[in-house]
Amino acid sequence: MILLYTFVPLTTLFTFVFMLILPIFAFRSSATSTFPYPPYLPFPLPEFLTAAALWCFSYMLRDILHEISIFLVSWISFSTPVFPSLMPFLASLFSNILQNSSALVLRQLAVPILLVPVYSTDKPRIEPHDGLLYTPRNFPT
Repeated sequence: MILLYTFVPLTTLFTFVFMLILPIFAFRSSATSTFPYPPYLPFPLPEFLTAAALWCFSYMLRDILHEISIFLVSWISFSTPVFPSLMPFLASLFSNILQNSSALVLRQLAVPILLVPVYSTDKPRIEPHDGLLYTPRNFPT
């Protein structure tokens, strides 16, 4: 029965490799790059690497945020001896709020990071009849 547990990491690894290779074979693109240099990372790699890096960063922040919440709760003074039993609850509550909000912010941060190459190229400028320059923006949907 223990032998079956060794298949979990292997199937996870094979699944990730399959997911990385699938877009290369299934969705071949002959479009030329808009950048002056060739793309060094094919399609799914930047998305996977950005998501993995931000998840690892949020996971590493958990201990720091827990220590910050304990430090903040230790500054709260309680007048009666009944309330110090609330200190672990408050520390856990503050820690969970900080950890979840930082994880959500980092998840949302992945979108602008991945859109940097899209908006870093020069777009054609259109000059309307009133003399103002207008740069069209294509927001991906």
